[in-house]
Amino acid sequence: MTRVAIVTGGASGIGRATAELLAAQGVSVGVLDLRGGIRCDVSDAASVDAAVAEVRDTLGPIDILVNAAGIGVGGPIDGGGYVDAWHESLAVNLT
Repeated sequence: MTRVAIVTGGASGIGRATAELLAAQGVSVGVLDLRGGIRCDVSDAASVDAAVAEVRDTLGPIDILVNAAGIGVGGPIDGGGYVDAWHESLAVNLT
């Protein structure tokens, strides 16, 4: 039986490399990302629930989860929008 994986942030970078490695090992991979694969905003619980349900419905029960989604924000701490960017970064990278 084929194992099933979800890789968040799987459209680029470390997430993409991980998804490709898993696929090369015969794992069925559901790629969750804002820019490719199954569209998913990992900072939004409803988006995550819908994406996980789609993977489960399409590929079967999930055996492996790789949380590779992440963002980086920068800029001066006293700059406009910094607090909002900080909260978005925490939501994506930690929550």
